[in-house]
Amino acid sequence: PRQSQAYEQDKWMFEGGESELGKDLLWSLTGHFGQPYFYGFASPKDDENGMVWFLRRTEQHCAFITYGNIFVNKNYPLTKALLMEILNSNPPRRLVLIANHVSVNRFTTTHPGLAALPPGFAALPLPDDAPRAYRGSSERP
Repeated sequence: PRQSQAYEQDKWMFEGGESELGKDLLWSLTGHFGQPYFYGFASPKDDENGMVWFLRRTEQHCAFITYGNIFVNKNYPLTKALLMEILNSNPPRRLVLIANHVSVNRFTTTHPGLAALPPGFAALPLPDDAPRAYRGSSERP
């Protein structure tokens, strides 16, 4: 629906069911147990059923799982500072930014202090209406 956060922020509309994007994102929740892969899910207040669904499918220690809404809105300046700390760490750490193409472009071209993209940085810039436009080329089984 056009009144949803997914449409307003990322221009996503999807009728439901399985999509290639959904399969790849779900696959990305596995295989990282105990490694420094962090996940942010909706809080129980925002979507309790969704949070439980993701927790059951995520292979990770609870210490690496947080609420996704801590990264947005009034907390976004702190999120940008955290991303810069990760990108400028020595030794470099890996960071994968998955977001709408406009947000990825804005972060990679206009963020102060990011003269060049570090080797540990990768981005998956999702197009508007990503579930319909995405055609996976993942390495998932």
